[in-house]
Amino acid sequence: MKKLLKIAAAILLIAVLLIPTALADTLGAADNNTGADATVDGRQEVIYANLAADGSVKDAYTVTILSVSEAGTVTDHGAFASVKNLTDTSAITLDGDTITATAPTGDYYYQGTLANPALPWPIMIEYILDGEPTDPSDLGGASGHLMIRLTINKNTDVGDYADNYMLQATVTLDAALCANIEAPGSTTANAGGNKSISYTVLPGFSAVYDIEADVHDFSMPGIQFAALPPTLQLDTPDTGSLKDDMTALTDAIDALRDGVAELHDGTTELRDGADALADGSSSFANGLDTLADGSGGLVSGSGEISAALTAIRDGLSGASGGLDLTALAELPDALGQMAEGIDGVSSGLVQLNTAFGDAYTALDGAMSAIPDDVISQADLAALYQSAPGQSATIDKLTAYYTAAATAKGTYTAVKPGFDAVGTSLSQSTAALDQISAGLTDTADGIAAALSSGDSANALTQLTDGIAALDDNYADFHSGLVSYTAGVRALADNYGELNGGVSSLAGGIGELNDGVGELYDGVSELADETADIPNQIDEQINGFLNDYDKSDYIPSSFVSSDNTNTTSVQFVFKTDGIDKPEAVVAPEETPADKTVWDRFLDLFR
Repeated sequence: MKKLLKIAAAILLIAVLLIPTALADTLGAADNNTGADATVDGRQEVIYANLAADGSVKDAYTVTILSVSEAGTVTDHGAFASVKNLTDTSAITLDGDTITATAPTGDYYYQGTLANPALPWPIMIEYILDGEPTDPSDLGGASGHLMIRLTINKNTDVGDYADNYMLQATVTLDAALCANIEAPGSTTANAGGNKSISYTVLPGFSAVYDIEADVHDFSMPGIQFAALPPTLQLDTPDTGSLKDDMTALTDAIDALRDGVAELHDGTTELRDGADALADGSSSFANGLDTLADGSGGLVSGSGEISAALTAIRDGLSGASGGLDLTALAELPDALGQMAEGIDGVSSGLVQLNTAFGDAYTALDGAMSAIPDDVISQADLAALYQSAPGQSATIDKLTAYYTAAATAKGTYTAVKPGFDAVGTSLSQSTAALDQISAGLTDTADGIAAALSSGDSANALTQLTDGIAALDDNYADFHSGLVSYTAGVRALADNYGELNGGVSSLAGGIGELNDGVGELYDGVSELADETADIPNQIDEQINGFLNDYDKSDYIPSSFVSSDNTNTTSVQFVFKTDGIDKPEAVVAPEETPADKTVWDRFLDLFR
């Protein structure tokens, strides 16, 4: 009797357990099999991929979520090898790339295994142990210096996800097994006994990351990847201070342009003055050469005159009564002609002195116009900084400034020689005038004595006049020798200065051209930077918008026939690297009991 009661109780228990399930299936089938098409308000996709430890794709599947507001038959699409209903036990069918199912109201989930998985981000993971590439299957339990190189590229053949999604990669290392971890460019955090190393690849970018560590008995879990459109909830920063600084900069550039314009005007005037200086200097050099070339004949002729006067003086001093006084009648005219000749020489020297004075005044004025200001290295550094891209022109400015300063220094050194030329010419002219006057006085005295019949008195005046003339002319001749020697030396030295002045004029012309180019460059810089303050907010907003993909509407990853897709997300994970398991002898286990055996045990 007790045994029959046990059997009845067991049957009742089985009935109690099976009836709710059957009832639920019946009610579910009644609710789902309406025969009408369901109303789907939206669909979401989450793509999962299992990667090998080297990053290659092993398999991938998609979990699709359909938001159903009215139950019925749903139709979706995807290039799947197989599909599975994740919502309930009702049937789901795959015909080609068409999926059909009966969905209740609410969220309907199904899984589809991709037939040909290809990801928007091809991933390659390399492992280098002690400098040698190592297969990940050989890393479990290894020790040494390990580098993990993670390469993430874009695959634009698979939609536009790589250009609109932010991909995050997370590598987890056991701190007990990995020391001296270095992961440039990562965000590293402690997670219990692990180091969590995260990298973020922005939309549109590829990346290569290296992780290095000293490892022993190495193992690690799989590397995880997740991708979704970035949403940056960022307010535009306050740029008032920055715009004020940029306004000050553009104002400074405008002021620099005005300053360079004034500099260009100044260098234009300096160029014109330098050209005039070069012309005057060349004429002055030619005049000096002509004067120096003629000075030899002038000294020779003057020497002959001095010798003749000395001979006449000696002859008159030694003459007793044997001198033919009738020749005295011709002497006044001869002395007058000599005086006229000396007057001509004096006039020539006056003209030369005038021309020299005019040229010297022009030369002195041009040289004095070169500023004495000293440009320091600090001034040059500031100019280089204020005019980027114009270093070649500034180098020219520096060279011409150095040349101008050198020319002025050379001129200052030889200026006393120029001053002496004018003084010497004036002194020589005065001496010639004195000699001419002496000759004229002597001729007048002889003529007066002869006209009165006093030959002795005429001879005395002639002797005294010749003696005075000889004395004065000797001084003149000595000064003339010194003067002509100075002129020759001045002509020789001035040739070098004249060459420097010509080079300076040419350099200042190039300087003016260079300043013109500098002005053009600064003007272009001023024009290009004038609107920077107004562009700051625009550029910042544009930069933020480049990385804010919150308004991006993705298309279905699995089929272009699917519409109303509101979200597509990606989740990948690689295989982990495990230590080799120790070989353990298998234990004998009793055979599994069947359901009937367990049912019979209830009655034993």
